[in-house]
Amino acid sequence: MDVAAVIFDMDGLLLDTERLSIKANQMACRKMGFSRDIDHFTALAGKNRETVAEILSEWTGRKVECDAYHQRWKSAYNALTQDAIDLRPTVLKSVDLIDRIGLPKAIATTTEKEHAVRKLAVAGLDGRFQTIIGFHCVQKRKPAPDPYLAAAAALSLDPSRCVAFEDSDTGVRAALAAKMTVVQVPDVAPALERRAHFRVESIWEGLTAIGVVDGKVS
Repeated sequence: MDVAAVIFDMDGLLLDTERLSIKANQMACRKMGFSRDIDHFTALAGKNRETVAEILSEWTGRKVECDAYHQRWKSAYNALTQDAIDLRPTVLKSVDLIDRIGLPKAIATTTEKEHAVRKLAVAGLDGRFQTIIGFHCVQKRKPAPDPYLAAAAALSLDPSRCVAFEDSDTGVRAALAAKMTVVQVPDVAPALERRAHFRVESIWEGLTAIGVVDGKVS
């Protein structure tokens, strides 16, 4: 396979943050005067803030203002991710391998860039990526292809020669729209659409599928 670069989503793929996001949603709900069992909040994994507000409005039977809720969520989430963030399985050895091979790598995330940089540093991955495309770096968020197209452009590469790693169906749609080969590694939210070229259990398994681990990339 002709692989010129690897472009990663971040939360739920590299960083084990989706469970922290779910907990922050539960904490924000309590501050707004309603609560649910934490299992309900898995439905919010991978959703943007507008969709979360819509779902919460349905749950509560009253209008949940997107910005007000997001500020409560953000405060709780930042506190939960302040001092320690775990990596998802096989992330470190996968990033190390890509470095040894010499492939460029980037991040395309819906997180604001400054927060992405902070979380990568907390998780021990600061300085490991040639470029980071965040929320405010593009006009349209995923599932639009903009984040992945911007990452490929920053690396001066044709998107069709890049492999994208994603955990969510929304991210998969974005990477496919950018004409990239897509590897999906589901986390909290199940892979329901099954659109990715490869669906695997870990990033290392994905690198194996595209030929990086055994040196078959060109």
